[in-house]
Amino acid sequence: MAAMQLQRWGIFLLIFMLTACAPTIYTEAQLHERGAKNIAGIVVKQSRGSFVLRSETGGEATYRTGEMTQYLPAEFRSQEGDQVRVAYREVLERSGRTKLEVLRLEAVVIAEKNRQLPNPIVGTVLLIGPGSMKYSRLISVRYAAGMEPLAIFIPNDFTAIFSDDLPVTVDDWDKLVGSTVAVTARRVPILRGNAMNYVAERLELRSPR
Repeated sequence: MAAMQLQRWGIFLLIFMLTACAPTIYTEAQLHERGAKNIAGIVVKQSRGSFVLRSETGGEATYRTGEMTQYLPAEFRSQEGDQVRVAYREVLERSGRTKLEVLRLEAVVIAEKNRQLPNPIVGTVLLIGPGSMKYSRLISVRYAAGMEPLAIFIPNDFTAIFSDDLPVTVDDWDKLVGSTVAVTARRVPILRGNAMNYVAERLELRSPR
């Protein structure tokens, strides 16, 4: 009996986890039921949990994104300079302030600077930072003069590829600082939040120190 109950709890937990990770999707009827309002404009300021939108009439307001937000397309996350359409609702917080909660965030025109960079991304490693549960390291690469260094996440168990195409495991990433690298990476939306990460798929060390 106890084993059966444990099995049921395991199934319930699995269903809960899958549901929690599933992307939010609204029908037009559901948006209408939630009293959604619509606005379009340009993102002029961005964070992982909100953005400031300059509307077509010139006004600016802060909109909050989160687990309730549907992104169109699904892999889209807004960045400064993007033109977007927003379906939102007004929510009264306990503090008495009104929050603009984003239900749907749709890309209209993605700014050129926010598009996927051409691969490989060639530049100099400036800094090495700690990773996370999914990533072993974070590297900062200066890939073009006058541009902000690009942060690229290195997945766990990643293998660096030297120019002669021989795979070599990097034991001490700090030694890569100052080296020229060619990184094949892709933009990946973060699981919870309105942001994108570059994740390395291949790293070629072109001029080791």
